[in-house]
Amino acid sequence: MKNLKKIGLSALAGSLATLTYVNAGELSVNGTAAMTYVNTSGADDAADLGNPFGMEHVVTFSGSGELDNGMTVSLMFTPHLGEVEGSATGNSTSNITLDMGSMGVLEYQQGTGNIGIARIDDVVPRAWEEASDGGYNGAEVDLGGNGFNYSIKPNDMIQLDLAYTRQNVDTMNNEGKTAGAQANGLTTTGDSGQSAHVTVTPLDGLNLYAGIGEDGKVDQTTFAAVYSYGPVSVGAQRSDREVANEQRTATVDDTEETYYSIAFAINENLSASVGRIDTDYDATGLTLDQEATGYGVTYSMGGMAIKAQRNDTDDAGGTASENERNEVHVSFAF
Repeated sequence: MKNLKKIGLSALAGSLATLTYVNAGELSVNGTAAMTYVNTSGADDAADLGNPFGMEHVVTFSGSGELDNGMTVSLMFTPHLGEVEGSATGNSTSNITLDMGSMGVLEYQQGTGNIGIARIDDVVPRAWEEASDGGYNGAEVDLGGNGFNYSIKPNDMIQLDLAYTRQNVDTMNNEGKTAGAQANGLTTTGDSGQSAHVTVTPLDGLNLYAGIGEDGKVDQTTFAAVYSYGPVSVGAQRSDREVANEQRTATVDDTEETYYSIAFAINENLSASVGRIDTDYDATGLTLDQEATGYGVTYSMGGMAIKAQRNDTDDAGGTASENERNEVHVSFAF
């Protein structure tokens, strides 16, 4: 994507907490505009009564500057649509990253993006969105959006990520401010989140993932393998979440989730995929297992992309239901 505007970061030094740049950098502005059409049926039939056309506009500010010791500091900021248009809902996402070369990369994030184990919550290949998009009731591994992520690559084959998020929440703090205890990890306040995960590439085309962590009051693990050969990619993943004893109810308990998918690059512009997510609930009040199937296709041409998906979810959240969601998404990058 082309830069729309470049300005010196030295003009923004006052807004970057206590970081001081020795060499002025530059700030780039990139954007995406998109229109969508959504059609649903089953348990979500009521959604069809409204306007099915939607619009997405994303503007991302990013820049970097080099410190006197050779390290690089970078900033990424994506305003949330609700904040731009004056809505009271939604958070922006911001990242300040310190690249220390061979000593690794330290990042602090605020907002609704992913850090730590949440970055590998669903790594199986797909042409567009996950099979979980729509009526699916999520049980992926997760972590709060505000926190630190440290990653290091000791060699070309292994990357290790460590993450910590205080109180495990997404609520943002302005510079110089603090936030009190908030509900997180189900119903108890004050618990933090932490995780560690590793990505291993033992041979060309094969990526292995393993992660462990605490999402507030929930212990979680995940393992995955993705293999690509020529135009075909296949993947499988298993994630377990174990709820603390004091948090368990008839409808809140441990979950076991299995993912698998296959994606095919038909040519350099067109790709398609099919994926499945099976969720087993251990709660006594949930008698059914959730099954989600997703089909996706993407066609790209320069800065334009046309994407479509159909996701079917049966027995969402462990109760009898059928959900179908179809979406067409046309986007333009600039």
